[in-house]
Amino acid sequence: MVDKLPGEIYFFKNGQPIFRDAALTGAGTGDRLTPELLAFSFSHPSTEAEKITPAGRFTVAKQFDKSYGTIFEIQEIKGKDWVLAIHPVFLGVPFEKRLLRLSTSSPKDNYTT
Repeated sequence: MVDKLPGEIYFFKNGQPIFRDAALTGAGTGDRLTPELLAFSFSHPSTEAEKITPAGRFTVAKQFDKSYGTIFEIQEIKGKDWVLAIHPVFLGVPFEKRLLRLSTSSPKDNYTT
């Protein structure tokens, strides 16, 4: 579960919480990926409004990604040539200050692209 307002993520197994931590979510404030957004290719230049962390109940599959390491791929949402995944914080763009954003008490800091 991702609670976007306080910027927190929870994992459950067999109905029991097993993990909780701070999380960054998409810059878009919407809760649903439209069919039009799902049809875009990964190379499509997205606007901030299109970078949505969807609301809903999802299952995940543990995967390995060569760039991120362990990720959790969301099974119910598939794009044209991409998937959504829960992954470690991307640190490749230093000016985004993602680690700092995770540690602040302001929920406004938890929305990013």
